[in-house]
Amino acid sequence: RRAESRRVRRRRFALTAGVATVVAVAAVAWQVAAVPGAAPTGTAATGTAGPVTRGTPQDTLLLVRHPSSPGPATGVTLLAAGPGPDDATVLFVPAGMLVDIPGAGQQPLGEAFARGGAALAQAVTEDALGIEIDHAASIDEPGLGAFLGRSGGLALTVPGALAATVDGSSVERFAAGEQFLDGTRLAEYWAFRQAAEDELATFPRQQLVLSAFLRAAADEAVRDRLVGDGAPQLSTAADGAWLDAVLGRLGDAARRGSLDFVQLPVERLDGGPDGAAYRARRDGVVALRSGALAASVPRGGVAGVVRIEVLNGVGTPGVGAEVGRLLGGEQFRVVRTDNADGFGVGETRIVVHDDAERSIEVAEQVRRRLGVGTIQVSDRPDRAVDLTIVVGADFDPVPDPSGDTETEQAA
Repeated sequence: RRAESRRVRRRRFALTAGVATVVAVAAVAWQVAAVPGAAPTGTAATGTAGPVTRGTPQDTLLLVRHPSSPGPATGVTLLAAGPGPDDATVLFVPAGMLVDIPGAGQQPLGEAFARGGAALAQAVTEDALGIEIDHAASIDEPGLGAFLGRSGGLALTVPGALAATVDGSSVERFAAGEQFLDGTRLAEYWAFRQAAEDELATFPRQQLVLSAFLRAAADEAVRDRLVGDGAPQLSTAADGAWLDAVLGRLGDAARRGSLDFVQLPVERLDGGPDGAAYRARRDGVVALRSGALAASVPRGGVAGVVRIEVLNGVGTPGVGAEVGRLLGGEQFRVVRTDNADGFGVGETRIVVHDDAERSIEVAEQVRRRLGVGTIQVSDRPDRAVDLTIVVGADFDPVPDPSGDTETEQAA
């Protein structure tokens, strides 16, 4: 299978220490939190999917919603289809969840999108959950309306009236009861937040829309309208055939009543863009890794895409793009570029975040492609990237493949 071989190519060469701890306690019995509110008819919302056989195919897509103007993501949803025909999960991940962003420390997940697009949002989500995700797709608010509209519109039963405040007055936006909504209105309901509501309050609304949408997507003709042309509303590396297959599997599960809607268990903290920030609960992550997402847990070894952070230590514009061009191929992916602490770096450093033999081998490959670089081993393994390149003055976009390398322990 194409999706399975893609997953094999993308195995990370290292798990963070935190994820390793999660694996060690994966036997903890804990029930994943279901999305609050009644589930639509025929759709499970218990979030209690039991353990599945590891190593079997599971296709995963991270959907990242963002405003039309540049800024943080406003919504993050993981769609997981497989391994079995009745194994299907929609996981709502708060955009306000704190994650480790390379070079920025603990920041909301939505900020990862602002700094590095969907690729960085995917990388830090993988790191936070200890799984691998096949593809990420980003879409802005108008694009979401256009994409949902391709379904032809959907009938929803809205559980309660929703009002917005306009010029100090309350204006009803959605009446309670059954109603037919076009794409624009579906997108509005999806993201609607009343005064004083936090991000978590929107998840039952997203569930209502997604449940109806995925049931409709079980129809081949509907899927052809959605993704037959590659779905230009979505910014993604996934092709139309893969998207069609994933939507079909999720749609079939939705119609059979075996689609689980799950909210990632989090602890609410103070602060954040909406007045709240969240921290993922370890027991909730354990339950997902040993249950619904077990088939997406990496098995170890460098067999896939290596996530790379490029830090510009010389001040020359476009260094990150040049590094990406020289690395090329499917094995390496630059997920973030930023400035180093200063622009006086003389010698390029290639920093790996563990001292495993295979990690050093990968760093050697990078050094050969760049033509320069001293390999260092960081003493801080808990990163959302596999390898960091600090570009120095010795970097030449047309590298000399000769030269020796040395390996040292980073201070």
